[in-house]
Amino acid sequence: MTQEILMEFELTDDRILRYRADNGANIVAALRESLIDITAKILDLDDSEITAAQIDRHLNESFDEVAEYDDLTIEYKRVFPKLMDCAGHSLQLPLRKVIDGNPELAELRHKVFSLLNKFAKSELATRSLREKCGLKLLVPGVTRWNSLCMTYDHLLEIQQSVDEVCIERNWATLGELYEKIEAVCVLLRPFLNFTNFLQGEKYPTTLSVIPTILSLLLEIESPEPIDRWHLLGDVPTLLAAEVRDRFSPVIGYQQTGASFDSTYLVATFFDPNTAYLLSKSEQKLARRELLIMMYKGDENEVNSIDLSEPSPTPSSPFVSRFTRLARVATVTHRLEEMVESRTDGEEVNS
Repeated sequence: MTQEILMEFELTDDRILRYRADNGANIVAALRESLIDITAKILDLDDSEITAAQIDRHLNESFDEVAEYDDLTIEYKRVFPKLMDCAGHSLQLPLRKVIDGNPELAELRHKVFSLLNKFAKSELATRSLREKCGLKLLVPGVTRWNSLCMTYDHLLEIQQSVDEVCIERNWATLGELYEKIEAVCVLLRPFLNFTNFLQGEKYPTTLSVIPTILSLLLEIESPEPIDRWHLLGDVPTLLAAEVRDRFSPVIGYQQTGASFDSTYLVATFFDPNTAYLLSKSEQKLARRELLIMMYKGDENEVNSIDLSEPSPTPSSPFVSRFTRLARVATVTHRLEEMVESRTDGEEVNS
């Protein structure tokens, strides 16, 4: 199937560095048969103990596309080594693991969903709610944690009207739970915003994956305001650790000796607006990785690559999406310049 697509556009596999595909049910369904067949052939040729994945051939509404793709990571990477994960889908995996695995947040969801079910089953309650605020409650989707954030946000928006209907129907309100719902929303909103951004179709997104992940970590790990996560316990800490682990192939360059997919770093370096967010050492690493990528290419093509220093400041407001990260980058660049200046001075004196 892949070869047929390449032939249609007169492309050869050796000219392609990476394939980008969705992590969802469509890519699973499209590659299901070939994945099983090819994996079986690979296993026949080596001594590994990995077994071919058993994939349900019949998808249904309860199919968890994110979970299945995550379970098949090893097989996919073995069969399709050039396949790049969808960053938007991958952002959902830490949420599913951490949020779903927390007993207190699970209890909170249970109470909220119980109230949603009451409204869904009561035409009178739904009608009364619409009369009061012109809206109805949202029900979260099965496969996307972003829908949970939207559900909670919408609930907070019409909280007063919801409480009034509950009182009319002699139902218990959520009361003090609203404060915790707001705390969960504060934690989830950056995931919602960045996921939507990375799923854009009218602008390149690969170059923004690294800034997105680093900005997201800054949001989660920021100590300001003080005690911002006191209602969530260790959930933010666990979530940040899971994000770092999930995206270690993307931001692994920050760890000495760690393996990483340099595609994202090189893409970030190519655009001056995002290259500015990288330190000088990271920019040098990007140049090196770019040359490695092009090593087997045409020599004239390699020599034509512009490896000059990126613009010292962003040339467009695009980077404003990463405002906090840009401030950190500015400080980092100034510190690097001070160190270089001091080093140059010491060399002159010696």
